[in-house]
Amino acid sequence: MISARWAGVAVALAVLAHASACVGQDVVQDRRATAISVALKEVGVSKELTHPNRRLLTAAIELKGKGTGALRHIQPRREQFTAVVRGRSLPCVRLRGGSTPEDLNTLRFQAAFDLGARPPGEAQIRVRIPVSVREVRHEVRITWESPGSPRVSKPGREGWDLAYESHKSVGFEPSLAGASRFVTKGGLADLRVFARAESPRDDALRLVLNASPALFDDVLDADGSLSVDAKPALPLLELRLTRYPALGTRDRPRVRLEAWFEGHREAQLRSAQLDLISGGPAGGAVVLNQTVRFP
Repeated sequence: MISARWAGVAVALAVLAHASACVGQDVVQDRRATAISVALKEVGVSKELTHPNRRLLTAAIELKGKGTGALRHIQPRREQFTAVVRGRSLPCVRLRGGSTPEDLNTLRFQAAFDLGARPPGEAQIRVRIPVSVREVRHEVRITWESPGSPRVSKPGREGWDLAYESHKSVGFEPSLAGASRFVTKGGLADLRVFARAESPRDDALRLVLNASPALFDDVLDADGSLSVDAKPALPLLELRLTRYPALGTRDRPRVRLEAWFEGHREAQLRSAQLDLISGGPAGGAVVLNQTVRFP
């Protein structure tokens, strides 16, 4: 069950309305990634309103995990989606979509490719998404040694940076039901949610950090705990990563990390530990290679 605040975003990104086409059946999937199925659901060609002479080839692609947690080992990116038209390889210019509200074990994306002014006639849609064979944990520790801003340890992975912004005792309302994850990209902001709790809390600690874009791209899952004075370690309830796009050519995307922990307002904070999980070496790939013929 997904919170209503994310459901509308996911539905809007998953909807496609394009001209019909005849789709071939030559789908290929790597045997080492059989826990994830991939399917081309819909294709079409449309004109952009702002560029009447420009045509976009759009493809709706669905990834479905066969079992809980299968999708946590992949990270779909634009460079993993291509189209071949008239012998020329076209990169994906836009990738939108993510988790579906009715089934969090399914990802749906709309990939767009720039055709220029000519109709395609025939196109080959190619997808190759690496699947990690193991997980790598990167421990980040936030330590309150004296009044004021805490000290944040280095994550230990090249390109990853974190800086403290704020912390506050708040009420907590879970975004998702139970231990699950939600991903969406291509809207006003890219979002990744890793949920651990399914019930609200009157008392929680919300910790906010600023992160580098590379961290958003790499993290597949997260865990953590909060240490307070004279209390057992308190669990992570939810972690949310949000990437806001660059506002100009000289700007860079902004990434915000928000973590909610079980909290006690009267307790003295000691430290918070975040285990950010990235993928190890790829041991296979989810592969699709499908021919589309237009009338």
